[in-house]
Amino acid sequence: MHIEFIHSFLVTAECGSIARASEKLSLTHPALSKQLRSLEAYYGTLLFRRSPGGVELTEAGRRLRERVRPLYEEWQSIRQELADANGPRRIRLGALPSLAAHYLPPRMPGAEGLGLAIEPVVAPTSDELRGLLQAGAVDAVLCEPSAAALPPSRPAVWSASLFEEPFCLVAHREHLLAREASVGVAQLRDQPLVLHPPGCGIRRLFAGLCRAHGFEPTIKVEANFGDFLLGYVAAGSGLTLVPRLVAESLRHPDLVAVPIREEGAKRQIVLAAARRETGRALLPALQPS
Repeated sequence: MHIEFIHSFLVTAECGSIARASEKLSLTHPALSKQLRSLEAYYGTLLFRRSPGGVELTEAGRRLRERVRPLYEEWQSIRQELADANGPRRIRLGALPSLAAHYLPPRMPGAEGLGLAIEPVVAPTSDELRGLLQAGAVDAVLCEPSAAALPPSRPAVWSASLFEEPFCLVAHREHLLAREASVGVAQLRDQPLVLHPPGCGIRRLFAGLCRAHGFEPTIKVEANFGDFLLGYVAAGSGLTLVPRLVAESLRHPDLVAVPIREEGAKRQIVLAAARRETGRALLPALQPS
């Protein structure tokens, strides 16, 4: 039985959907389905219940997951140890798009100097990064603290706080709020906003801040990727929120970043790893300069 099939089984169980799992695994839907059917034939039992809404583990599937997950992790550890003996230690590091674009690149040379070959794996939300870590698809993640806490069945055994950063409002340079030194959340009532989908941590945080001020955010456009958000704002379609890392890297002449004047308008970023030694190896390279 191919070890890759076990990995595919674990990722599909975490995703609850063959379509979503195939995206994470960079496999076609038919190829992943064939792998899962091969596993079921090998074990002589159904491992998933399939429905239009997705898949869920059968009792046999749950038992298999409990037994093979630690075996898969041990196999990954053995493979890594052998690879380390012949060169740099390869570490699959999950990260949010903003961190992968603006935080990781200047730290990659330092990681190489420590004998680490970081392979970035980008996911749009901290929840998805949590899923990748839980499934063993990555060795460590840069995420928000809530996503670093895995369920008791597979806890993240090591984590460390890296930094905290505020959010900024991004507006077209001709927008009235672009002239402010800072803005409060109350000033955004009835303003058209361009934000990530509801599953994004930034969206959830901002919606909570708006409700604390007695209103619901006015969402005009939803987009999955930060570059799309900024493009809509540059076109005059509304306002958006970005972490300071992104705000400091704005290069578009029509965009202006304005600090948000609100205690809760910030995020924390932690490094979490499924294995203590992995986290400790990464930490010196990933700490803020």
